[in-house]
Amino acid sequence: MLLFAAACAPQDRSPVSERAPVAHAEGDDSTTRWRSDGYGLFIERRGDTLHHYEVTAISCVRSLTSIRQSSRGDTIRFVAPSTNGDLGGVEDAFDLQPGPSPDRQWMSVDGAISRIGLIRDTQRPARCDSTAAADPRATYAVFWHTWHEHYPFFTLKRIDWNAVDRAHRSRIDSTTTPRALFEHFREMIAPFTDAHTFIHATTLDIGYGGGRPLPSGYARNADSLIRHVIATRYLTQGLRPMLNGQMEIGRLAADIPYVRLTSFAEYARDPRFAVQLDSLETALDTLLVDADRWRGLVIDVRQNGGGSDVFGTVIAGRLADRDYVAYDKVIRNDTTVESARTAPQRAMVVRSPRRRFTGPVVLLTGIESVSAAETFAMALMGRQPAVTRIGEHTQGVFSDVLTRRLPNGWMFGLPNEIYLTTTGVAYDGPGVPPDITVPVFRTSDVRAGRDPAIERALRMLAASAADSLSGAARRP
Repeated sequence: MLLFAAACAPQDRSPVSERAPVAHAEGDDSTTRWRSDGYGLFIERRGDTLHHYEVTAISCVRSLTSIRQSSRGDTIRFVAPSTNGDLGGVEDAFDLQPGPSPDRQWMSVDGAISRIGLIRDTQRPARCDSTAAADPRATYAVFWHTWHEHYPFFTLKRIDWNAVDRAHRSRIDSTTTPRALFEHFREMIAPFTDAHTFIHATTLDIGYGGGRPLPSGYARNADSLIRHVIATRYLTQGLRPMLNGQMEIGRLAADIPYVRLTSFAEYARDPRFAVQLDSLETALDTLLVDADRWRGLVIDVRQNGGGSDVFGTVIAGRLADRDYVAYDKVIRNDTTVESARTAPQRAMVVRSPRRRFTGPVVLLTGIESVSAAETFAMALMGRQPAVTRIGEHTQGVFSDVLTRRLPNGWMFGLPNEIYLTTTGVAYDGPGVPPDITVPVFRTSDVRAGRDPAIERALRMLAASAADSLSGAARRP
C-alpha cells in the first residue's frame, strides 16, 4: 500500500516515436491544466511548479506543491514534501512523461507499480478559486462525496451509501462538535471493515483505521513472543536483521532459508526510493549467495503491514526463471457509476539477471498479511514451479490508499483500485486464500511454543525433496 495524495494509473504502451514532445521546456512560465483519469485530481502546472488539488463535484482542496528537480530525456521530475508516512518518509517524487497525444501525459509516483493518466483541461475549476468552508456541514459534504465518487466496493460490502447519508447528514449542523463529527465519520466507514480506510482528526489527535476482525483465539499483541518462538524453536541460529530491520533471515535447516518480511517499506534510512530499491537488491544478493545449494525457501509475510508493490515484484523476480504477468490493475474512474473502470494496467514480474532461486518456495500468509504483502502473494501466483501458500487468508485489501484532506484540516483515506489475476479474479474482501489451510498464531499454539504453519512447510519441503530423489532414481 502506498499512502499518497496522487496514486497510479495506466502505463503508456505506445511506441516512443508516437509520443508527443514534452509540453514545457525548462524555464517556461506558461500555465497548463490537467485532470486525472480517476483519483479526483486537478493539477496546474506553472512553469517549474505543480500545484495539486483534490476535487469532488462540490469541492476543491489544495493538497501540495511540487517543484521541478531535474530532467532526463522526456521525463521531468518534481519533488514535494513527503506525505508517504506509509513508506517511512519516502519523498513524494513525481515524474511527468508525454502521453499518446499532446492532450495527454503520464505522472508516475516513486514506489508505485503503475502511472496516473492526465488529460489536458481548458480551465481551472471555479471551485478551486476560493477556500472551502471548514464548518461541520461543509466538511461532512466533502467526506461523503469523496467516498461516493471513488470507493469501488459499495456493492461488495453491501453498503447503501445514500442510506448512510440520510442517517447522518440531518444530524450535523453548525453546532456539531469536532468530536461528534469524528464519531459520525467513524460510524459511517466502520461497517466496511476495510484496512485501507482511515480518519485522522489532526486537531483532536485521534484516529480510526478499519480492518477485518482477528479470528477467535488469535494471539493479540504477542509479536515479540511469536518472533521468539520462531527464532528459538525452529531456526538453527536465530534471526538476523537486514534492510533496516524490515527483513530478518535464518535457517530452518542448512539448506532451507527462512525469510521474515515485516514490511515492504523503510528498507533504508535514506528516504529516496531509488536508494531503498538498491538496498533491497543488495540484501537479496547476500541472501541468495548459496542458493544453488538450497532444498527450499520459506518466506513469511504473516505480520506484514504492506508498503510498495514494486518491492514485491523485485523479490518475485529473484525467484523466477522467466518473465510473467504479476496482476492487472483497474481504477474506478466515474464519479457517479461505481462499476466504471479504466483499462487494465499490467504489472510484470521480470526475471532478474542477478542471483536467483528457482526451486521450491513456501509463502506463509495470514490475516495480518496486508496490502503489498497481498499483492506480493498475487505476484507469485504465475511462478513455475508454483509457490505453495500455507496459513490463512490474507487481510483482503490491495489498492493504494487514496489520501484526502478535509476543509477542517483532517485527513482520511480510502481505496479506489482493484487488483486482478490474469483470469480476472479479485481478492478484495476475503483476501488471498492459502493452498494449505493451517491456523496462524493461535494463543494456544504460541503459548505452547509451536508454529503449525512452519511445521507444515517443513513437512511439505521434505516430501518435495523425497519426490525429487525418487524421480531421479527412476530416470535411466
